[in-house]
Amino acid sequence: MVPVGIFLHLDRCHNIRSRISGGVESEARWYLRGPYAITVGQPTRFEGDAEDPEHVRHISETIMERIRHLAHESERRIHSRNLSSSPI
Repeated sequence: MVPVGIFLHLDRCHNIRSRISGGVESEARWYLRGPYAITVGQPTRFEGDAEDPEHVRHISETIMERIRHLAHESERRIHSRNLSSSPI
């Protein structure tokens, strides 16, 4: 598993609904323009019993915490870039 944290401005996301050939309607978010940052974390391997709900919950929380940390790192890079490029 390789965790990835992405930051983008949610106010620039657009919800788009579509249906292909009369099938089930789906909805997606599109980010058409604006700055974003992606931070890729270190590869991680997990072991244990996938049938153990407590173990799976713990691993899921660990993964989400890593993703949150990486997303915050991405957000800091966007904000620091905006601050350094804005006129004083």
